[in-house]
Amino acid sequence: MENNQDAKKDEQQTEQANLNADTVKAWLESSDDGKKFIQSYSDAKVTKALKTYEAETLPKLVDKRIKELYPEETDEQKKLRELQSELGKIKEEARYEKLHSLALTEATKRGLPTNLVPFFVGTDEESTSELVNIFEKEFFGAVGGKVQEQFKTGGRRVPQQTTEPRMAFSEEDVRKMSKEEFLKNQDAIKQSFKKP
Repeated sequence: MENNQDAKKDEQQTEQANLNADTVKAWLESSDDGKKFIQSYSDAKVTKALKTYEAETLPKLVDKRIKELYPEETDEQKKLRELQSELGKIKEEARYEKLHSLALTEATKRGLPTNLVPFFVGTDEESTSELVNIFEKEFFGAVGGKVQEQFKTGGRRVPQQTTEPRMAFSEEDVRKMSKEEFLKNQDAIKQSFKKP
């Protein structure tokens, strides 16, 4: 047994003596085990390199490119952007006021409640007019329906008008009256000046 162990040691020493860069390279290129080792080793190195690139180099390149495409605003550019924003708001307010005025005019002409005008304002004149038309149709339809419902339930009651003379007159009213008016309203005038 000792001979076997000595033989194995001698064999290992011989193999180690024969190991050099050329023999390792030949083994890596020619054997399947060597090719698998090289592939996994190179994959690990490439993966590590990619992670390093993504973590350190890529963000710097992205930031640089963003700054090239979208440079930081100067004070003048900021002021210009703010002025454009204000101008847009002013134009929008003017457009709304114009449409509001149109809706108010239409509502007044048609006898619609003017406190509901903000609901009629559309995106342009045509849509505003259309909204007023829709509301008019719905409003008068609802009012007419309620009137018809009242007539069905209670009938029509017309209050009777009286033709009695006016009951109270002031001194000034009496002074302005003609003699005929005074004689016609004499009883009512006496009632007006009677002391309680």
